[in-house]
Amino acid sequence: MRIEVVVHPRASRERATWNGAVLELWTTQPPVDDAANAACLRMAAAWLGVPASRVRLASGRRSRRKLIEVDPEVPVPQPRPPSTTERGRPVARGGG
Repeated sequence: MRIEVVVHPRASRERATWNGAVLELWTTQPPVDDAANAACLRMAAAWLGVPASRVRLASGRRSRRKLIEVDPEVPVPQPRPPSTTERGRPVARGGG
């Protein structure tokens, strides 16, 4: 199974969002020496609830848009509606 990922390196904090088609990952790691790629794979594995060894980068090593490959028996979670606070603002849901 393949999942499209958009990575936001050098973020102030790590978080993940899923819209049913694209997984967006914000990582504090810089895009230097594959640090952001490694963080992307680690975060995607944690989000899916699988060991990092079952997730690999299929394409996009030097791009913010990546394609990751996951062992086929791993189910992809369905998108959930965003949570809101008392003020009605969205709350980030993350797996990392």
